[in-house]
Amino acid sequence: MEPVEDRPGNLDPAYYQDLIDRLRTDPPAREFHLAPAAVDTVHGNLLIANTDFDELARRAAESPDGVLPPTAAPTTDPDR
Repeated sequence: MEPVEDRPGNLDPAYYQDLIDRLRTDPPAREFHLAPAAVDTVHGNLLIANTDFDELARRAAESPDGVLPPTAAPTTDPDR
């Protein structure tokens, strides 16, 4: 499959050059690991679009073991 920027008519390279450069050097995350206790919170937040996948993947990548702990998962519950 050819890259999006190489498909005719999809992106004007002069206008989107910054985006094209960032996607080439820093592609979006495709997966991350999370603690079992964080599954419900992550699922709910992705479902209601409270946070996006890339943000969660970045948080997981920043943790020492590469796993998103339950405390790093965003929550809307003030008691947590």
